[in-house]
Order: sequence, then C-alpha cells, then structure tokens
Amino acid sequence: MTHAKKTIRQLLLASAAGAVALGTAATAFAQTTSATELLVNGGFEQDVRPNYGNNVNSPTTGWTVTSGRPNLVRVDGPGGQAAWYTNAPASDASNSPAGVDRQYLDGQGYIRMFQTFQSNCTGPVRIEGSFSGREGGGRGSFRVFRGTQPSGAPLSSQVSVSVPSHREGGGQWRTGSTTVNVTQGESYTLAVEFPDRLNFDEASAMTQRGCQVPVPRLPVPDGEHFQCYMLRKGDKLKREEILVRDQFGENKVVLATPAMLCNPAEKVHDGKTFKMKDKERHLVCYTYEKRPDVRSQALEVGTQFGYDEVSSARAELFCAPASKRHLGR
Repeated sequence: MTHAKKTIRQLLLASAAGAVALGTAATAFAQTTSATELLVNGGFEQDVRPNYGNNVNSPTTGWTVTSGRPNLVRVDGPGGQAAWYTNAPASDASNSPAGVDRQYLDGQGYIRMFQTFQSNCTGPVRIEGSFSGREGGGRGSFRVFRGTQPSGAPLSSQVSVSVPSHREGGGQWRTGSTTVNVTQGESYTLAVEFPDRLNFDEASAMTQRGCQVPVPRLPVPDGEHFQCYMLRKGDKLKREEILVRDQFGENKVVLATPAMLCNPAEKVHDGKTFKMKDKERHLVCYTYEKRPDVRSQALEVGTQFGYDEVSSARAELFCAPASKRHLGR
C-alpha cells in the first residue's frame, strides 16, 4: 500500500473516530443563557403605596386579578412604622431588615390572579412563590399553564403551601416551588390563588442552567463543488516548511506528498443543477510530514445537504490551488 493510500485510509478513519458527529441538529446550535427572571413585579414593589399597612384596591402591575380585591401591604421591618400591623408579617418574603420599605400582597376576599410570561430560552425554569398567614391560617397554591390564560393545558402540577395562623407561626413566610420545561418564545401562565387570611409575595420564574438560546444559523455560502481523487506516485516535492493560519490558529508545518486531487464539479441535487464556477480551479492536497498541533473545536457545519454538529480532530491535509494537465493524450 502506498503512503498516499494509507494516508487517505487514515483520514477516513479519523473522520469516523475524531470528527465525531454530535447528532444531527434539529434546531440551531444552542448556548446556555444566564439566569433570567421572566416575571414582572413578582415582589409587588413596582406600585409603591403611600401608607404603611393596608392599601386596598392597589394596582398590581404585571398581574391580572380575577377574584377578590388586591391589598398591597407596605412594611418596613421588625419594630418599624408598620409594627402596629401585628396580625401579619412585619417584613416581606425577602426578609428585609428593619428600616427597609417593602410590600407584599394581601387580599380582600379570595384572590385569584395570574401572569403570562415568555421564556428567552428552551429548558428548565424554576417557579417559586411564598405565602404567610394573618389572623388565621390556610392554604395557598399556584400552577403553570400553557398559553396566555389559566384555562390552558397544565404544564405543572398544583403547588400547595399550607400556612398556620399568625399566632401559630403563620407570620413566617413559607415557600413553594416547582421546575417546568419551557420552549423559547412560547407563552405560559402562572396562576396563583389564596384565601383572605393569607398573603403572597416573591413570585419568581427563573431560568435555570441548561436553558438554551438557539443561535441563528449561518447561510450556506455559494461556492465551488469539488470531487476529490486519491493520488499515487507524487514523490517530487522537496521538503517544504510553511506557516499556516486559519480560524483555528497558526502553525508551522512541513508538507509531505500530494495525496488528493480535487476537480471542480457540477452537481445535480433535488432537481437543481449547480454549475462549475471555474473549471480550471483545481486543488492538490498534501499530507504532513510535521503535523500542526490544534485543539478540538465544537462546530456546526452547514451544506446544501443539511446541518450537523461535529467536533474537529487533527489536521490531515493542506490543499493548495493547482493547475492540471493530462499526460499521454
């Protein structure tokens, strides 16, 4: 077996073992996004109320209230100006210290409310909400639905949080949570409900590690097609050391023998003909006597046959523009 044949066989084996396909991409190559809060006004701080304690019929930016009357309770921590409000927590669910103004949601009557959100990525999102008690205890709950209304298909089971009366420790905030998998750009609805005796605060829909953002695919360039042939002989090249720069780095290499000849080619695919751009544009590809050191790269490649995710292996050939003349004709 000639050196060229061995090199090509090694190249094909390297393509199978080194340039490993990571799976045909059903969507574009994705990257993990940083944690992002998807809800608006989950802590009820946007609509600052003038009074400490009760502020009945308060606006609740970002939320739609379908039952009961929202009451934003303004507090400033233990021993503060709202200390007289003894039947409910003196701090919100963020456990803000004394002297820090914060708000949480109380209800006049049974509260039903919801907020619709969209995710900026595809993957896991953690849903949380905290409840506390006033004069009596009770049970608050929330659930995530698909679509823009709480009448859509459930995405999560109902998360229930039981809270004792204020005297029995209900003044302490208790948090419920669940994790759902969402799709970028689709709408989801967080629905919350709780009785008059409870409070609600610090609602959150936070993207988690592993939630991925699709990256727009690069268009396939319009270029020349080649058909490549293995070469025999090819022993007249003197030892050539060259500096090669490409998008993976810069290396000094020593060329060995010509291993492939690539001819410009015409392709017919799916009923469409791709003509040769330049019938004199040939390539001759050389093996290496001294191979460059390169790091593996995770890549998405796209051709007229589709897109795939691959990882690059070692450099195998260096291809140079070439002329071609037929001998013996």
